[in-house]
Amino acid sequence: MGVVSRLLVVALVGVCCAACSLSESVFPDPEPDQADVGTTIFEVRRVYERLKLAGQPEISDVHRNRSPFPADWALCLRNDDPDSRQYYTLFFRNKKVTDYRLSVIADACESDTFAPLAR
Repeated sequence: MGVVSRLLVVALVGVCCAACSLSESVFPDPEPDQADVGTTIFEVRRVYERLKLAGQPEISDVHRNRSPFPADWALCLRNDDPDSRQYYTLFFRNKKVTDYRLSVIADACESDTFAPLAR
């Protein structure tokens, strides 16, 4: 393969990658549907009870999944007890919690803003 051919391949790959990032800015994700909030709160409370953490639950906003976990959306969950604080990530697909786990660095939960879980 000649130098010109290689440059064309590199240019084509670059254009394809640029098109992928452009589509997200042109067609942004829709805002979460407020009608789903009640179901989400119920599911988060259920997970929190299973975890048996000290204190009361606090959650971040729902956001695009930041880690390489197979889910579309995520939120971070923590307890409000600073002496035994733990962070968990809950993953959503099709408006349901599909899985959860202890948060890892890629989830960036420790830098999120949290609020008490509504009752």
